[in-house]
Amino acid sequence: MKNKIMKLALLLTCGLLTPAVTTATEFNQLSNPSYTQDTSLASGVIYLKAESNNKLNGDQIEPDFGLGYRHRFGHHGADISATSRWGDTIVGKDQDVDANYINLGSQVNYLYYFTTSQVGSFYTGLGLGNDHTRLSAEGAEGESEQVLHVGRINSLVTFGYQHGLNDTFSTFLQAQISQATSGYVVGHDFSMANRWQPTLTFSAGIGF
Repeated sequence: MKNKIMKLALLLTCGLLTPAVTTATEFNQLSNPSYTQDTSLASGVIYLKAESNNKLNGDQIEPDFGLGYRHRFGHHGADISATSRWGDTIVGKDQDVDANYINLGSQVNYLYYFTTSQVGSFYTGLGLGNDHTRLSAEGAEGESEQVLHVGRINSLVTFGYQHGLNDTFSTFLQAQISQATSGYVVGHDFSMANRWQPTLTFSAGIGF
């Protein structure tokens, strides 16, 4: 009889303690947000950006506008984007031919974030980019319009800061150095004085 009473008491004790343990666990989760926060969770944003460099006009800083997607997972991230620009420039061996241009670019970057903070972090990155420029210039009297296509493959190094990784809007500022590693020319024999020079590009973006 005593054994039965002891077993019954033990079962009742276990039944009473189990909700208490569960309640204590829930309390810890509510009172300490980091208890359940996983800073390695992935986060991705679609973003709009504007950037400036003198890639096509050596003496003028002009803007590009683009659209991209950035995905972050802990310290690591991936970024893909496309940009466009159009305007006037000067080409030719003696830099004496006025031309109109349209430039389209794309790039893929690996990013390394220095912290896993959901608020913001500095980052650096490496990547590859491609840009294609169509130039058109009026021909001499009696000649048709001259058209030149120039393409480049660029190596990229990026430094920046991204803020609001866990907010409705995420913003970033970055500087990027690009160096053309290969290219092609199709069309008339124009020349672009700064086609092979390193380019420093400053960018600002807002994601959602």
